[in-house]
Amino acid sequence: MYTVEGPWEPWEASDEVREEARVWLEAIGDVEKPLERRAFEDAMLGLSYTVGMPKTGKIDAKGRLRAYHAALGDLPGVVVLEGIEEAIKTCKWFPGVAELRGLMEPQAKELRLQIERARTLARKPEPKPKLVAQILKGYATLTEAQRVEHEQRMAKLRVKLGFDTGKARGLNPVYVPFSDEEREKTLRKLEGR
Repeated sequence: MYTVEGPWEPWEASDEVREEARVWLEAIGDVEKPLERRAFEDAMLGLSYTVGMPKTGKIDAKGRLRAYHAALGDLPGVVVLEGIEEAIKTCKWFPGVAELRGLMEPQAKELRLQIERARTLARKPEPKPKLVAQILKGYATLTEAQRVEHEQRMAKLRVKLGFDTGKARGLNPVYVPFSDEEREKTLRKLEGR
C-alpha cells in the first residue's frame, strides 16, 4: 500500500514522490471497484461454510444475501474480501451486517485516503497561499495616497462602529477586502450605517 509519512503537504513533495504516486496509481488499477454480485455471493458462501450460520430456507438465504450485498456493496472489493477473511478468523457465529461493516469500514477509509493522497500528489497541487496574502490581496497595488485614504476611512469606521470606544466589546473586527471593487463596496456599505 502507498503511505505518506509526516505532515501532509503535497505542494512541497519532490518530483520523485510524485512519480512514485503515479506509478502506484497505475499499478492498483480499479482497486476501488466494488465486488460484482456473483463474486460477493461466493465470498459469503465461503463465510457461511466456515462460521456457524443459522439454518434458513432458500428464500430467506437469498434475501439475506441481497441485504448483505446492498449494505456492503459500496465498499471496495478488495476490502470486502479481506473483511470476510478476517470474519472467518475471528467470528464464532455468523456476523451481522453491522459487524462486517465495522470490520471493513476502517480499511476502506484508509484505502480511499491513500488513493486520494496519491491522486493529489500526481496532480501537483498549487502551493497553499499564505493567510496574510489572502487577506491583503490587492493591498500592495495601492498607491501611497490610496493607502492613506483607506487607513483614514478605516479609522473613522472603527470609531463609528464603536471598536475604539469599547462599545462593541465581544464583536469581531470588520474585515474589509483590499481588492478595488470589493473594498469600495464594503466601505460604502459600512459608512452608510
